[in-house]
Amino acid sequence: IINELLYHPPGGTNGSDEFIELRNNAGSAVNLYDPAYPTNHWKLGGGIAFTFPASVSLAANAHLLLVDFNPTNTATLTAFRTRYGISNSVPVYGPFTGSLANDQDTVALYRPDTPQQAPALDAGFVPYVLADRVSYTDAAPWPAGLVAGGGLSLQRSAATLYGNEPL
Repeated sequence: IINELLYHPPGGTNGSDEFIELRNNAGSAVNLYDPAYPTNHWKLGGGIAFTFPASVSLAANAHLLLVDFNPTNTATLTAFRTRYGISNSVPVYGPFTGSLANDQDTVALYRPDTPQQAPALDAGFVPYVLADRVSYTDAAPWPAGLVAGGGLSLQRSAATLYGNEPL
């Protein structure tokens, strides 16, 4: 699920502070690719775009972060982890392309479905299934104040609740 979004970092600018946190609520690891078709990977869309690299799995009840910078840049990654108190045990992936709009946007998480098979005209086409989506805004009923440029993030109040709920 999409568990947390920092879409409007302090100072009103985008870059190196935006992040999306995904959480696996399942009691077992979730492959972020289709094991039957391992070249088909989970992806995010909306105002940003990101496709997970090969062979990524998210452990049971674990988190990972997606960022808008390349996490192989150790100086930037270390500064990011320090700024937000993120443990080295939390995997960080990126960069996602695009940016999270400061006023309103949608972030959607998709998983690959079984590719279309012959003799279908679109054989080989990989449909994607919506796994989770958050469409936020910086206006009521969504939280404003410190979330809209003050350094706080949108966080799902409970992992089992609907993620597109402003409360």
